[in-house]
Amino acid sequence: MTSPSPTLLAVLVGLAILIVLSEAACAAPDEGYTWISKIRPDHPRLFFNADTWPAVRERALTVNKGHYEKVKAHAEVGDINVRDWGQQLMSAAFVYRIEP
Repeated sequence: MTSPSPTLLAVLVGLAILIVLSEAACAAPDEGYTWISKIRPDHPRLFFNADTWPAVRERALTVNKGHYEKVKAHAEVGDINVRDWGQQLMSAAFVYRIEP
């Protein structure tokens, strides 16, 4: 049986160290992670929620109307490439929330 190459051994040792460190970091959050308790359970990944949406909508239709019109035009473009779906989807979702 042949022994593993030094490169393979180094990679395996490195992976083992990363696993140990990542488990230690995830084991108990320290005081630097107090912001986690402020994440709302109703919409944890959105920048707005039921409480803030009325103000967001009002601002989009008044103060930021020029920018909102650009977002709306971007959402309505018919010819898109696969790589553009994410950005256009976000525009379309925002416009839908403003004008269902």
